[in-house]
Amino acid sequence: MSCKTSLATIASLLILLVSIPLAAQETTQILLSWPPNPEPDVLRYIIYRSPDTITAHFVAIDSVASSTVTYTDGNLSKGIPHYYRIKAKSSAGVTSSFSNKVSIFCIPQNASAAVKQLCQITSHTNVGGGSYDITWSNSIASIGFVQYGGSSGLDSMSVWDNATYKTTHTARIHGLTVAGNYYVRAAAYDSQKNMFISAVDTIVVTPNNPAPLSAPVLSAYPVPFHPGMMSFQIDNLPKGGSATIYSETGLEVWHREAGDAASITWNGINKDGSRVMSGVYYLVVKNANGKVYDKRPIMIVNK
Repeated sequence: MSCKTSLATIASLLILLVSIPLAAQETTQILLSWPPNPEPDVLRYIIYRSPDTITAHFVAIDSVASSTVTYTDGNLSKGIPHYYRIKAKSSAGVTSSFSNKVSIFCIPQNASAAVKQLCQITSHTNVGGGSYDITWSNSIASIGFVQYGGSSGLDSMSVWDNATYKTTHTARIHGLTVAGNYYVRAAAYDSQKNMFISAVDTIVVTPNNPAPLSAPVLSAYPVPFHPGMMSFQIDNLPKGGSATIYSETGLEVWHREAGDAASITWNGINKDGSRVMSGVYYLVVKNANGKVYDKRPIMIVNK
């Protein structure tokens, strides 16, 4: 039996599982995700973890039934790399070879300058209306996004900057309109899907913020989205616009013409009438002229 699992979606689901920024200064948790093995006799998936890349050091930490293609590993120490692989096990007790290898490295607040260069926020610029441009850099060419939120949790994401693998990125975040502290951090993936998380940075919003933008900013929530438990809400749509959900590989999953409606919902069911799998998806909203109005990443987690 060959293992055809892939852990490519680990990074996109990782930081959304850390709900309280201040409590996450020293630890974090991740969500592993993989496509199901096509062989009908798969009984379980075995999850392995290692502190380095040496195959002999990978130790089985848990397993899940074949009907499950995600695994949460919690309370991982920052400043320490964690590498993951999985194996499939058949009902006859035969195990596959290892899947591909992916890793996560979360940078602690007190890291050295050399370590912070792996992934660090370098500036945040107030552009008005509660929006900020966040710039971050990496010592290794990467793609990525910014996660942000208030004291209740890092529950929002910027648009994914994944056009080109490069060492400097800028993404705009929205909704920082209420006076108080907001927390941001960058998530970067190299070409092998290894993930680097920056230390948390703080934006202090005062009562003297510029007035909100004249045009309402698109709102898409909740993130992460749990199909079957709630609906995915899309608000402040442009008049006559449309919303389309795409898979990470660019396949159209769902489409809706908004007409005059400013808000629409999606129940997580694809065009074929099936619930979508856990993973990274993209919401693309166009205006009445067919021009892209906004693009947002969506993290979907099936319970």
